[in-house]
Parts: sequence; C-alpha cells; structure tokens
Amino acid sequence: MGVQLPSTWRILFGIALCSAACVWFARGVFAPAFFLAPLGVAAYCFSPSSAWVASAAALGANGVITMSAGGFSASGLANSLYFALMVLSFSWIAAPPRQGPSFLRFQAAVRLVMAAALSAAGIIPLLVLGGADSGISVMMRRQAEFVVSVYQSMLASDPVEAAALGGELSADLVLKLMGAIAIRGGALFSTAFFFFINRQAAVIASWLSRRTGRERLSFFHAWPRLIWVLSLSLLVILAGTIFEKPYLEIPGWNLAVFCAILYLIQGGSIVLYFLARPELPFLFRSLANIVIVIIFLSPIVNGIALGVLTLLGIAENWVPFRIPRQKGPSSTPEG
Repeated sequence: MGVQLPSTWRILFGIALCSAACVWFARGVFAPAFFLAPLGVAAYCFSPSSAWVASAAALGANGVITMSAGGFSASGLANSLYFALMVLSFSWIAAPPRQGPSFLRFQAAVRLVMAAALSAAGIIPLLVLGGADSGISVMMRRQAEFVVSVYQSMLASDPVEAAALGGELSADLVLKLMGAIAIRGGALFSTAFFFFINRQAAVIASWLSRRTGRERLSFFHAWPRLIWVLSLSLLVILAGTIFEKPYLEIPGWNLAVFCAILYLIQGGSIVLYFLARPELPFLFRSLANIVIVIIFLSPIVNGIALGVLTLLGIAENWVPFRIPRQKGPSSTPEG
C-alpha cells in the first residue's frame, strides 16, 4: 500500500512542483512557450491562493538563479523583470482576487486582454533597458533571421528574382518592420495569444486531473458600448494616417486591436455555445472540433477564421445568437 500524503502536504508539493516547472520551462529548451501554464495548473487544480504562492516561489527562485549566474546586469535585470511581469500578469488572469477593488475582478476574457495590454506596454522599456543582449532582443533577432532565411530559401529556385530582391531583405529590416507592427497592436495581440495558449494548456491539465476551478470563456459577452470604442479607434487611425500623425495612429491601432480581441473571444464563445447544445450528435460535435483544430493550424486559413470569428462577435451586437430555447411559456428575457 502506498503512502498517502495529507491534503495540506499534497497541496504544498503541488505548489512547489508548479513553481519549479515554471522556472525550468522559462530557462530551459523544453516547452519555453508554456512556462506560465504550471501557474494556471496551480490555480485550477488547487486554489487561486495556491497560484499566487507558486508565482511568488517562482519569482524568488528565478531571482536566486539570476544572481548566482553573474548578478543583475542590465540584460539580466531586464530578463528578470520580464519574467516577473509575465508571471504576475498571468496570475491575475488565472487567479483573480476574490476580495479587493472591483477592477481586479473583471471577467476572465477582459482580464486576459488587459493583462496583455499592460505586459505589451511594459516590454518596450525592458527592451531599452536590456539592450541587444537581453533575452527578449535575442528572441526577436532570431525570429527576424528565421524570416530572412525562409524568404531566401523561397527565392533560391529563381536566381534572377533572388539577385534582384534578396539583397533588400535583412534581419535589421525585418526587425524594424516587426517593431512598427508591434507598437501598432502586434505586441498586444501576440501577448494575448501567448497568455491564451498557456491558459488553455493549464485547462487541459486540469481536465486530466478532473479538477478545475477556471472561469469559462464560452459565456463571455463584450460590453455593448465596446462597439463605439472600436468605431472611435478606427476614426483615430484614419485621422492619424491621413494627417501623418503617429501619436494618433499608434494608440488608435492598439485600441482597435484591444476591442478586436474581445470580439474575437466573443465570436469563439458563440461557436462553442452552438457546439455545446445537447441536441447535436456526439459524432458531429467531435468532427466539428477536429475541423476547428485543422483550420487554426493552417497558416492562411487561420487568419481568415480569426477575422470571421471577430466579425461574428461584432454581429452579436445586433443579432442575439445565444438565446436559450424556452421549453415552457415564453418570458421576458433578461437584459
């Protein structure tokens, strides 16, 4: 018969395991893109307070490792601050405080997008602080070099076109383009997507353990007045483009992306709502989920699918897609 640990010791062991996995993933070559997922596992499999304890332990362990590796240089400090920014932001997404100011207890989808916005804004000064040696800068340069290598391999079959265009594309040019896209909402979208995949990985792990305390994104409804914010952001983008005023265009793009992500989540919620209807056959529901996965793994089709879901979420401002069917006499719907 195996030794059964008391409940408190099991929770403490789970917290220690989650915090260690977070630091190991972040610093190792194994699944670095999912280094936040263990914190979500602590929140969904144990409790929100467990997630915050695991986050504090991960921050402490990462600080000790940074100091033992040579102290806090500019790049080391930037990497540690980036780690802390992402860990605290994700902890707020996965484990919102049950007490305190109401703005800390938004819906899960809103917390995800707001945390992504704060994290994306914080990355810019960290890039300046860390310089070219920081982990963020190195990662961006590797991505730029990868884009250049893929582009050059595509031109390899056409020597004439390669000679004409190959010299125009460099890693520095790609980095400049990436920077221009990043400050116009690209950093916000990529950070939100990064938080989302880590959250979903934690959700899957909580399913496997048959324990889950997560909030479901499938019931999300954006604020009705958000459509006016989106419309205003588009006008600001238009004005900034026409009059060549980046200080108008850049905030406008970020605000538009902020609204679009919320409508994207709402569009996905509508699809999940229809797939979860009990009258749908299990085989159809399973095939539909497989088709969705294939669509989002297709490089060009996934962009179209994201656009369609965003438009679907916007359309729900005028078409109430998620009205539950009444089995008895109709009643006045809730507002």
